[in-house]
Parts: sequence; structure tokens; C-alpha cells
Amino acid sequence: MNAIGTAEKYIDMGRQIGIFPQGGITKNRKSFSPKAGAALMSVKSQAPIIPVSLFSLGKIRPFCRITVRFGKPVYPPKDDSLKSARQFSQTVKEIIISQLEEEHK
Repeated sequence: MNAIGTAEKYIDMGRQIGIFPQGGITKNRKSFSPKAGAALMSVKSQAPIIPVSLFSLGKIRPFCRITVRFGKPVYPPKDDSLKSARQFSQTVKEIIISQLEEEHK
């Protein structure tokens, strides 16, 4: 079973999963391009996404200060097409970026 299949199994069991939709650590708050996998799983299962942003001044290393912001749950559209998942992914990206921008105010 692949990672997406395993994640879908846990969602079906009522469990929560954590996914970084950008696919890795980004160097600045606007440069990431989200992958559609997390949004597609959300759309298929109708499970909400809770947008989370991580912020650190400089490199992330042991004992450095990291700010974690949790947004409100975002519910997926009823349409379970790939196009809807991609649009939903962009919506989640915009929320994460706005959370990061809050950190800079």
C-alpha cells in the first residue's frame, strides 16, 4: 500500500493525519507550490483540512524558536474532481500564506 492509500485508510477509520502539502521546507512564505494530494484526499473523504503554518527566523535547528499557527478547519467542496482538488489546494495555500504574513506584522 502506498502513502496515500495508507492515509486514506486512517481517514476512513476516523483518525487525523498530518501532511505538508508543499512537499518540503520552504525558504520564504510565498514560494511554495502545493501538491494536490492532501486536497484530493480531503475532497474524496469530505474531511476538513486544518491549515498549519510553521515560522522560524533563520534555520530550523534544535532549540530554536518556532511559531506554529493553526487555522480554522476548511471544508472541501462536494465536487470530488481533480480540478476541484487543485482549486481547494490553492485556497489552503492562500490561508497558510496569510497566517505566515500575520507573523510578520
